[in-house]
Amino acid sequence: MATATIQILHTFPSYQTIPIEEYSQEFQGLAHRLFQRVSDIIGTHQPKECRGSYSIFAAAASSTVAKIIIYEAGKGKVNGDWPDLRNGAYALVRANHEIGDRIWNDLLPAQLPAELDRANRDMTIGVAPNHSEQFAYIRVTEQNLL
Repeated sequence: MATATIQILHTFPSYQTIPIEEYSQEFQGLAHRLFQRVSDIIGTHQPKECRGSYSIFAAAASSTVAKIIIYEAGKGKVNGDWPDLRNGAYALVRANHEIGDRIWNDLLPAQLPAELDRANRDMTIGVAPNHSEQFAYIRVTEQNLL
């Protein structure tokens, strides 16, 4: 007797944002304050405000090393094995690039909220248009942004 084998394919989770102004005012403000804080730390030539997120680029290359996004259920588009995220603003740090190591080891503990240093770098999401670039993520709140 033949038996059927079911193979479940794991697909990386990714998110396609919508314009920032379509998210709640509370999360827009929080994301913008985090973006300003990161901009102050790394300099004004690397951060960029995009249509649906904020991006931070490597100094010598055009690769995205960090992002600030807003996630709200029912807004934007989720793909793959999407984690159970709460609505809010999220800091994303490149998980698979040497600059990600520098950010995690040098910038985060001293200059950004302590909660970001405790984020799990193995839990990642991608963000459109480059769904395969994976970022570790942590939800940012008023309490951990102080």
